[in-house]
Amino acid sequence: MKHSTLSEHSFEKKDLYSEFDFLRDEKERAGLKKAKSIRLYTFQIPLLRTIGFVLLLAGVALHNTLMIQSPLSFPQLALVILLYSLFSWIFLYKAYQSGTSSIDWSLAFFVLDLFFWNMIIYATGGEKSWLFFILLARVMDQVFISVKRVLFFAHICPLSYLGLLAYLNLWENHSINWHQEIIKLTFLYIFGIYLCMAAMAAERLRNRLKNALRFARQILQDLENEKIKAQQASEAKSIFLSNVSHELRTPLTSILGSLRILESLTKNKITEKEKQLLDISLRNCKRLVGLVNDILDLNKIEAGEMEYHIESISIYELVHEAAQSCESYAPEKNIKIIMKSSHVDFYVKVDPKRLHQVLFNILSNAVKFSPKDSTIEISLKKNQNWGEIRVRDYGIGIPKDKRESVFQKFYQIDSSDTKNYAGTGLGLAISREIIRYFGGDMYFEDPPRGSGIVMVVRLPLIQAEGKDLPVLLLYSSLAKQINHTELKGYRILKASHHKELKDLLTKDMPISFLFYDLAEDIQYLQELGKEFPKLKETKIILFDSKGMPEEDPVKLPESVFQEVLFLENITSPEDLRSQIQSMVEKDDSSPSILHIEDEKDIYQMIVHLLGDYFKVDWAENVKQAKEKLLQKDYSLILLDIYLPGESGLDFLKWYNKSSFSHIPVIVFSVASLKDEDKMNVAISLVKTETSNEELVNAIWSVLASSKKNKV
Repeated sequence: MKHSTLSEHSFEKKDLYSEFDFLRDEKERAGLKKAKSIRLYTFQIPLLRTIGFVLLLAGVALHNTLMIQSPLSFPQLALVILLYSLFSWIFLYKAYQSGTSSIDWSLAFFVLDLFFWNMIIYATGGEKSWLFFILLARVMDQVFISVKRVLFFAHICPLSYLGLLAYLNLWENHSINWHQEIIKLTFLYIFGIYLCMAAMAAERLRNRLKNALRFARQILQDLENEKIKAQQASEAKSIFLSNVSHELRTPLTSILGSLRILESLTKNKITEKEKQLLDISLRNCKRLVGLVNDILDLNKIEAGEMEYHIESISIYELVHEAAQSCESYAPEKNIKIIMKSSHVDFYVKVDPKRLHQVLFNILSNAVKFSPKDSTIEISLKKNQNWGEIRVRDYGIGIPKDKRESVFQKFYQIDSSDTKNYAGTGLGLAISREIIRYFGGDMYFEDPPRGSGIVMVVRLPLIQAEGKDLPVLLLYSSLAKQINHTELKGYRILKASHHKELKDLLTKDMPISFLFYDLAEDIQYLQELGKEFPKLKETKIILFDSKGMPEEDPVKLPESVFQEVLFLENITSPEDLRSQIQSMVEKDDSSPSILHIEDEKDIYQMIVHLLGDYFKVDWAENVKQAKEKLLQKDYSLILLDIYLPGESGLDFLKWYNKSSFSHIPVIVFSVASLKDEDKMNVAISLVKTETSNEELVNAIWSVLASSKKNKV
């Protein structure tokens, strides 16, 4: 989800300042202008004056060498002029550094320069000098200062030359050719007026530029003000959403959890009408939770605060789980989700929960826009570096010119075919940002034939990495109807034919249980036992989904299988699921859990959820939690962060230094922890983003890991 804003342009503000002074504020510009003025009048102009006089003196020396001797002694002339240059430099520096004088000393020295220029004209021949035109230089160097300066020197320069002529005629009795000198004076004056007209054009241009800069400065200031207002509004929105999330998530968690428990407790015990009302409540509660989560996710992404828990996973398992969880999304439409290319699998580094969120969003959209009794096809493809999840539906499709737009937040296609479908327009925007964080991308493609659209999720491949959880392997035609992928600290893998089972056994992973359906082929199990010695350490659970005979149908050699158990009355997925849960639960005694939570409704929901497996004690604040830890040994701590008085973070600081730091902690709160707070936390779960099953599995997984570490 990365819209272009003023702050996202490729240039930096400091770089712009170095090029354009008009971007600075008024005070900064005034200070900069003063600094430039001081440098100009105390260094640059005196330096140029000195250089100019040196060049003129060089001209005088050349004149004396090639033509006639100067009426003035050259060393004396050079000394006087250089002393004047030095004096002007020091005087101007003192005057402008003090900043107290109201006299424009730069103008005074510009006028005084004319006296020394005329002295050089006098030294090179007076009225016969070829340097009379240097007086125009003083007019020209004022063009970029102001028209008034140019006009002033356009008159004063010819007058200074006229003064030199008068001195030569009256004091030194030179015979002046006034006809020739009037032409020279006229030339000086006319050219000065021409320069004055050029200065007027330059000043008009400067004024236009100043106005343009003033206008640009005002626009930039307005943009900056709007940017600040937008940032303030965004911050206010973020604070509001954060506060609302804390207020909404807690009651939503207890409502949704209670409804789920009520649904399981009243199964087959309520009327059809009551069931419909319960389904409506569950569906709309889930929808409200999803809406809150979408808004908060978008807010986190825009603020760069979205948290990801990256791990290596098998994509097939996750896609299969997402497909199963979405099958009941719209039961009235009777849409089938088909997994094609089941032999393809690849491993990626992602946050499994976030990727599941993306896949569920894609599949639910496909269901939403598909006609009744149609199918949705999921296929996996991979090449050397990339893996693809392709979801194809047979719905109304998306026009090519709208496909990129649907990834924008809040975007809805304005069409009579689509406006009847409810939605916030956030799902795909969030999904694409999540996938791009994983280094991949999302886009649409046309189907090879027929109606609909193909959504492609592209992710970079990695080498396979196994999980640490022990494996429960299930081989039966009923396998595909078991939705669990993890249960009470065990990873569940499923196979429904010989090759699939053999491929799973070939992988390097610990197999604790093998549930084997005798209805498939008992002889094949014996062959596997000989081929895979690791099955000797595996608990073999035999059952017959077609009905168990009265006596054992087969005797497995103890040299191959050391622990074999026969189960009866397993003819449905529900029977098998119940036996799996029972078998896993017998593997350990009921652990004790300390639940630190200030909301009693949440605690009661947790007791209903976990009471069959765990002993759950309640502490509604940190003080009570510390007391209970001193009174009883606990296997796990379930912690809320937002508590009255001392917070959950305060508890973690105490816990890390205490003698109880060996007890694993699961944070179960309305917001996930920051990375720096996760040092000694096993898992951080967000209440509204965690299903009952995920919470139970997380607890069993942490307990299994804790037990393994103790061993």
